[in-house]
Amino acid sequence: ITSDNSVAALHEYGNSFGKLILDKYTKPTSRKEEDILADAMKQKTDASLQELQLPAITYKNFANDLKVMKVPSILAQSHMLIVNGYQGMSMGLLSMLHLFTQPVQGNGGYAAYTKGYADVTEGYAGVVVLFAKQGVNFDQEETGAMFQYKPVQNDTITNTHS
Repeated sequence: ITSDNSVAALHEYGNSFGKLILDKYTKPTSRKEEDILADAMKQKTDASLQELQLPAITYKNFANDLKVMKVPSILAQSHMLIVNGYQGMSMGLLSMLHLFTQPVQGNGGYAAYTKGYADVTEGYAGVVVLFAKQGVNFDQEETGAMFQYKPVQNDTITNTHS
């Protein structure tokens, strides 16, 4: 965490975060968790859940990579939601590996996974909203452009009529 909360520091954070995502985490390492779970529910065996290990490892690695980033303090809360969310998703998926033989642990894992997913979503939204409020803009070719707020009709961020 750094105390530099300037637009330049926020811009650098956005580009660093975007580069990390694009360089390491845009290519799927396995099928989506939802597809794995859907197939497992048909088979009803723990063996059918083993494929969840791959996304669990990816989420853990992503959280670890995010931990070493330089983060402006104004973004610390959102960044930690993302880091902790990915860790929770990873641990949740690993707990679901024995869903059929240890249903309490498996269901707890599912709850942890869904909470982590919600935290990640909230964290990303926080980053996007903060960039918009602070006037952090990215050119389309910059890796931080993925965090650029795209206004929609009845926009609540820029709408001054409440």
